[in-house]
Amino acid sequence: QPNQALLQRLLREAPGTYQHSLQVANLSEQAALAVGANAQLVRVAALYHDIGKMLNPAFFIENQAEGVNPHDQLNDPARSAAIILSHVPDGDRLARQYQLPARIRDFILEHHGTTVVGYFYKQALDQAEEPDAVDIDEFRYAGPRPRSRETAILMLADTCESTVRARKPTTRQQIANIVDEMVGWTPLI
Repeated sequence: QPNQALLQRLLREAPGTYQHSLQVANLSEQAALAVGANAQLVRVAALYHDIGKMLNPAFFIENQAEGVNPHDQLNDPARSAAIILSHVPDGDRLARQYQLPARIRDFILEHHGTTVVGYFYKQALDQAEEPDAVDIDEFRYAGPRPRSRETAILMLADTCESTVRARKPTTRQQIANIVDEMVGWTPLI
């Protein structure tokens, strides 16, 4: 329910994340319907998947004012990555505090799997005198990887939505190309 206290808090404290979550919910629901997964569960979980961003909203691009990025002032890729990574355990703590069901918390914990915060990892490599000294695990989500069709759908929808928003494509074909790239799908000819 949109008037649930935690969702209202997300809307007030991280409005860009709230809008992102609505988009991910729409995408996830449609994908779940297409493959016979639990569309209602995916839609509800998508609304909550990024609640941990409320604790540091300005560090997430969807909440940033034009041209103001606190990561630029930090100038510390490892610290920036730690802030980004923290939204998952922070979200789980909030979900427990608000007594969300364990099944919804699965989506919070699994929506990035064990992927790497690539932007800051690459930045750390570029800044390092010894790139071999940069520990990739400092830039990796703790996971686990998605353990159900529904959490995998959410992960893909989240990745596609955020990438499309960041790249700002101007045509339907550009959007389709981004989605194909994110999903790793190559059409058979």
